[in-house]
Amino acid sequence: WCPALAEAGMASEVKVSEMLHCLCESLGHKESAPMLVKKICTEHWLNKVDDLRYVPRTRLEKWGVPLRLVHEIYDSLDDIEAEATLNGFSGFFNYTLRPALAE
Repeated sequence: WCPALAEAGMASEVKVSEMLHCLCESLGHKESAPMLVKKICTEHWLNKVDDLRYVPRTRLEKWGVPLRLVHEIYDSLDDIEAEATLNGFSGFFNYTLRPALAE
């Protein structure tokens, strides 16, 4: 997962094209990103990273996405979900439990 995208916020705000460019670059295949963006974003209308949650791994493979990239995509989705859960818990703790404990 790319640190620049992690700072962008929720998965609903991150574009699939940005994620693909970043992951392709981190895997050493930067030149493949435009073709994958065309296939996934243009042909199949997947714009936000959240949209990828509804696409099975096997479908991405059928679309010609390399296996290693498919694995990285779903690892990134898991990381985003874990971060959102942690942020939600932190907010609950800071704004609900901490004030109650201080009394």
